[in-house]
Amino acid sequence: MPSEETVNFTPVSYDIDKLPPEAPDGHWDFRIKAAKIRATKPEKGAYPMIELVVMLDTAHDAENKPFEGSELREWLVFFPEDHKAARQGKQKMQRWVDACRIEREVIPKAIRTPADLQPLVQALEDSTLEGWTVQRKDKQNGELRATMQLTEPTGLNLAGLPPVEAPSAIEEEIEEEEEEEEIEPPPPPVKKKSKK
Repeated sequence: MPSEETVNFTPVSYDIDKLPPEAPDGHWDFRIKAAKIRATKPEKGAYPMIELVVMLDTAHDAENKPFEGSELREWLVFFPEDHKAARQGKQKMQRWVDACRIEREVIPKAIRTPADLQPLVQALEDSTLEGWTVQRKDKQNGELRATMQLTEPTGLNLAGLPPVEAPSAIEEEIEEEEEEEEIEPPPPPVKKKSKK
């Protein structure tokens, strides 16, 4: 008769249909791990964009320490001057460039080839900056999704953390385009230990 091996583990609650967000609401030091030149989908204009792979380096909130090393994505789209999202796209670009302490002269005045974006990509990679993660409901699948904010959110939600301010209609459209326009699907979030 085979002997039974005793296995000890910590009991956990597990609901396969309830996906947690990639990261909780909180205050972080971010690091841009990679910046990749992409294009929006052809049916959306095939505009140049930069995909940022952003690592949550250091949590300012003790309860978020287990999420250090997690990665999120952000997209910076270069809309033409006459596009309805051009203004907010430029404001977003300004926030990211300023937070990374990059001279605005690095941003090209005209983008004809990927080479035109290379100086900006190089300046963005390995930049460190401070920001916040906030939860937003994904309009396509209803799941909570962690998004990054570079200015401190106002107010408090029930968890005592800063909520996301309601996005304008144009911000929602930009976010939809950014989410839909990825050339390659992002890998599933992986919790990694940061090297310290």
